[in-house]
Amino acid sequence: MRRTPETSEVLFARYGERYRIYVTVIALLGTISAVVTTTTVNVALPDIMGAFGIGQDRAQWISTGNLAGQTVGQLLSAWLITAFGQRKTFVVGLCIFVVALLVAALSPNDLVLVAARVVQGLLAGVLQSLSMFI
Repeated sequence: MRRTPETSEVLFARYGERYRIYVTVIALLGTISAVVTTTTVNVALPDIMGAFGIGQDRAQWISTGNLAGQTVGQLLSAWLITAFGQRKTFVVGLCIFVVALLVAALSPNDLVLVAARVVQGLLAGVLQSLSMFI
């Protein structure tokens, strides 16, 4: 059985004016969670360098990759919203962000960590722009 997507009008009829508050709070919580990871890794860089046995030059790619991904994500967000819609972009983006977060937490080496951080940054940029759009 295929479920039809609910439009904003249907959701407003179901939840009333509270729907606007629900959407705003959820969008902000998701965006804050994604953007906070950008700054928290900077505090952990010395520990990451010790855990992986890498120098500052390689560890810096963890932050740089995240910020570069965030820039690209902000540029892609308008196209993603147009192509897939706000809700689908937000939900899928947040799910992929969580998967990338788990990959980063379980990364066996610095290359996997950098790749996961780039994906996190990409989706943080999308979510940040999307919350402004919402």
